[in-house]
Amino acid sequence: MAVEQLLDDLIAIARPVQLSFRWRPCLVDPNDDMVLETAVNGNAAAIVTFNQHDFATGVNKFDCEVISPVTALKRSSFTLLRSEFRVARPIQELDR
Repeated sequence: MAVEQLLDDLIAIARPVQLSFRWRPCLVDPNDDMVLETAVNGNAAAIVTFNQHDFATGVNKFDCEVISPVTALKRSSFTLLRSEFRVARPIQELDR
């Protein structure tokens, strides 16, 4: 599957997330707190990122795991990926 198609499919299932709660500071890198808050508020099952190290300490408080993109793709086909992972994006990104 082409990367462009994968990204288009992920964007198609993404939904806006209203931030109801904030848990700052929670992570080693304060710039990553927004990603964690969006994932938790959006009930995401996982945060898919190459930056797993910065999320390691803070994410264990929530029911959300941190996995690499390679792991996410290895776990299932894209069809299963749609149902297994809920994609959350910050509201600011949706305005672009």
